This record gives sequence, C-alpha cells and structure tokens, in this order.
Amino acid sequence: MTPIGWDPGDGGGVADPPRAEPHPDLPDDPWERWREAYPVIWETWRTSGDERVCPICGPLAGVEYRAGEGPTPPLHANCRCTRETTRVEWLLR
Repeated sequence: MTPIGWDPGDGGGVADPPRAEPHPDLPDDPWERWREAYPVIWETWRTSGDERVCPICGPLAGVEYRAGEGPTPPLHANCRCTRETTRVEWLLR
C-alpha cells in the first residue's frame, strides 16, 4: 500500500548521490586497472639458526629484500643460508 501524499516519481524525497567522474588516466572498467598491476616479490634471509652461523650471515638473519636486490647466498665458502619468498605485493603502474 502506498502512503498518502507520497509520489514514487520524486524518489521518496531522497536525492541521488553525486556521481564521481572517472579519472581521465584510468580505464572505465576497474578490472582493467589490475591487468596493469605487477608483483613485487619480497624475500627474507634465512640462516641455519644454529651455533655455527658465521658473523657475516648472522646480522642478515630475518632481513627482507626485494627479489633480485641485496646480497644473495652463498656469501662465503660453506655458507648454508637461503633466501625465502615471504610475501608478494601488487603495484599499479
């Protein structure tokens, strides 16, 4: 039942929210933006965690680097360290 004095053509007295204009540099379809995203891979330096960790690698334990940047194991003879991928960030171009 329609209330008396209410006109469904006027939107019930509620104004429509303002529409945002699309940014000129971005595509109209929001999913198109993600096609231009690229991953940034982060790696963490891992030591063996025992008493034989050398003074060269010890301070690097747990330090995060972008893939392809920073020191890479082995740093010396008999180095047992590795770099493990810990997270991935997606950036828009």
